[in-house]
Amino acid sequence: MTDITFRGLTPIRILEMADKASGPEICKHTAGRSFVQSSLRNGERSTLEDRLVVTETLPVGDKLDWSEILRQTYAQIAADTSSREIFGRTGSTALTAVITARKMLHLAHLGDCTALLLSQEPDSKSIEITRLTKEHHPADPVEKARIEAEGGRVDPVRLRVCREDDPSNTCANSRSFGDVFYRGVSKIPEIINVDLAKSAKKPVALVLVSDGVINEQAEKDLSFNTIQELIQFWWAHCPKKSLPGLLTAIAAIMRNDDNMSAIAVNLSSRRTADHIVGIYDGHGGIKAADIAMMGVQSMAYEVNRAMIKNLRQMRGR
Repeated sequence: MTDITFRGLTPIRILEMADKASGPEICKHTAGRSFVQSSLRNGERSTLEDRLVVTETLPVGDKLDWSEILRQTYAQIAADTSSREIFGRTGSTALTAVITARKMLHLAHLGDCTALLLSQEPDSKSIEITRLTKEHHPADPVEKARIEAEGGRVDPVRLRVCREDDPSNTCANSRSFGDVFYRGVSKIPEIINVDLAKSAKKPVALVLVSDGVINEQAEKDLSFNTIQELIQFWWAHCPKKSLPGLLTAIAAIMRNDDNMSAIAVNLSSRRTADHIVGIYDGHGGIKAADIAMMGVQSMAYEVNRAMIKNLRQMRGR
């Protein structure tokens, strides 16, 4: 695996490298007192297949179950991307995070995007980086066994899911929306819940990145160890600089043939809303990623509508 190392490089040199990265930042977003920052670069791809969601809802408290809402939303997106004619060879990964006003984190993960939690020890200036998700790839023995149990086949050399009618045609992910021709590719998300309020370390930020930034299976992408080093560098030398912008810029230096997306959510500030962020990384086209993005946006709309209805009923009592 080709990696970039930051040891021995001055902060000025790192920032110079980032500023010269190929591929402009297409998407820069800041929401609500800089709670959320995002960055998206398309590298040298002619098509921008990554989609981002940055939105918020009224705080649901104990009125609704975010984990169940995410499951139902993903089930609807899966149904909307189930047409063999349209979504046979095109699909999308999905990573959605809900950070509530009560300091709960809910993740719905499908594919190979990555969620990182940045935490700080009490009375310490350094940060700890925890990987919250694993990549859903056929190379994972558990995923491989599940695929084969569902009647699918994994190419023994490339470790990719084979197309049911053409084994030479393969899919890199073991879970994604769409990709209907690849038997065994699951549409069921991994749901991860983290109580940030009970964390022994102070949560500082949540970072989501696409596989164009971190991908342990790809030769050109940054590894998790390298990303850890880069984030530690950012924290020590340039914390006021956009972390998503820096991550996608360095990824662009390393790899130019994929879209590169990153979102960072500030967990230190008090919030009065439930924030929803997500990355939807399309492959073979943009249709599935568009539907995933719109499905999550619709979820936020429906949650807001339900909470407004609930507030009106309470006031009418």
